[in-house]
Amino acid sequence: MSTPFDTIAPVYGELWNNPQRGQVWSVIDSLFRPGDRVLDLGCGTGDDALHLAERGVDVEGIDASGR
Repeated sequence: MSTPFDTIAPVYGELWNNPQRGQVWSVIDSLFRPGDRVLDLGCGTGDDALHLAERGVDVEGIDASGR
């Protein structure tokens, strides 16, 4: 089954550039601490989940798109 994200998956990184992602991280970094558990629904490419995991947060990423 195809999802809307499947069509933009190959260029998602270009569409959601570093300044935007940096703004998101500046907010979520203050919300979650090492050892916290987070469920990232609609995680897309998993960049945010990976960022949190690198900060010691236990993250489970789920997305309907296989891409």
